[in-house]
Amino acid sequence: MSLRTMQMLICLSILSLLLITLPALAAEPARTVYVDNVTGADTNNGLSAVREGDGKTGPVATIMQAVRLAGVGASIAIANTGTPYRESVSIQGFKKGRAATPLVIEGNGATVTGLVAVPAARWIHLRDDIYWFENKLPDGKYGDMPNSNWLGFLKHQGWFTEPQAPKIFFLDGVAAAHVTKLDEIPQGGFFYDTQATPRRLYFRLPVNKTLDQVKIDMPLNTGVYVSDDYVVVRNLASSYSQDDGFSGFWGIGVVFENINGSNNCDQGYSMHGTSTSIVDGGLFEHNGGAGIVDVMSCMSIFRNVVVRDNMIGGVLFQGHAHSMLGCRVYGNRDNQIMVGQNATASFTNCLVIGDGHGTGIDLQSGRLDRVTIVNCDTGLRVWRNASVTSSIISNCAQEALWVAKDAKNSVNVSKSLLGLGAALFGETRVTKEQWAEFVASSKQLSDIAIDPPALDGPLFLLPKDSPYRTFGQNGMPPGAQLVDETPWQAISTP
Repeated sequence: MSLRTMQMLICLSILSLLLITLPALAAEPARTVYVDNVTGADTNNGLSAVREGDGKTGPVATIMQAVRLAGVGASIAIANTGTPYRESVSIQGFKKGRAATPLVIEGNGATVTGLVAVPAARWIHLRDDIYWFENKLPDGKYGDMPNSNWLGFLKHQGWFTEPQAPKIFFLDGVAAAHVTKLDEIPQGGFFYDTQATPRRLYFRLPVNKTLDQVKIDMPLNTGVYVSDDYVVVRNLASSYSQDDGFSGFWGIGVVFENINGSNNCDQGYSMHGTSTSIVDGGLFEHNGGAGIVDVMSCMSIFRNVVVRDNMIGGVLFQGHAHSMLGCRVYGNRDNQIMVGQNATASFTNCLVIGDGHGTGIDLQSGRLDRVTIVNCDTGLRVWRNASVTSSIISNCAQEALWVAKDAKNSVNVSKSLLGLGAALFGETRVTKEQWAEFVASSKQLSDIAIDPPALDGPLFLLPKDSPYRTFGQNGMPPGAQLVDETPWQAISTP
């Protein structure tokens, strides 16, 4: 037998073994890793939802230990014990998700919280009954403090006092009062010096209390951070994060289903880099930044989400391209939706309600289809180009529609209703009385009504099987009203 023939036989033998072995490997089911922060221990193997007698089989105590133990395409089942998971969840560099077999994290309605109990020994006495804390670690470095990007942008001293802002200091489980000057701290209240480097929080004891007699919680951990490819996160809440509730960089094919990103110091949800993500079902409220901020070169799709009552605004899209379907954005401070830095966005079957001022949708480029915008200073502002069809823009104090000079020939509006508001096309301001003549002479406008709409016919319905979400009904005609949201579960304070 020649050497070449022998080499070929060896190669064929190895190939035969691979063909036999690979199907067996592929057929091996990815295991489930169980997490329980009440009965679990990180010394367990995570292979069972309950402890077994061998001393090692049972749930782990932390989500991050479950991620470490999980194999490629595994599932992580988090027990909803009623006790929030006090940890930072950072999924990056693990590479355990594949397109056909993603890493799945099932939250079962549990909450990840950034709140950390600050022991008495870490507070430094200033004078009288006032103490301060700046999160200096044993190695001399400084840990995270509550942060919103907008503290820097606005050069803001002290924590936000607006009602949309989250709470950041809890005394015996109750949010404490706060002020913007050290000399004004009330008993049991605090002052957060956001302009100091590092930032420092001052606290005044309640009457007749010592540090050993009170429990103090602050958001010092981050939320849920996903930067790996093909990760699915379901039915999970992230609250009181030191920064964003849900966030990530560079992850491809990241999916969030039925998530709640509320009461976080910065954004409720924020993706960066070249992330591509889908959020199907989400509630984002009372965040110290905006509800949703997607930036850099990311792409995202949001379906069935509600963004409401956030501190800075509702939604900020930059990045590359974004889409919202069956969503509601309302009650946010200032602007409801902004699309900037040459990003493009599409909105289908969405409801946008302002608080009487600001802009409903401030759009660089994009499309609106079956969208209702009401109760804003300016309903729709377009800077480059837009297509608007089957939509309502009404009850706007200044303009229902505002079009930049350079975009006046690149905006098409059809089969839509503009009620109780004027419009600005470049240098041309069109009043209600001038609409008929203006529409007749315009190539960009057709089938435009200018009467106040009757906002009837529910555009959204709450599903019975979802703790946080709504589903939109595509194909509905223009017009929407808010429906009862009492079935929604809110994140409670500690």
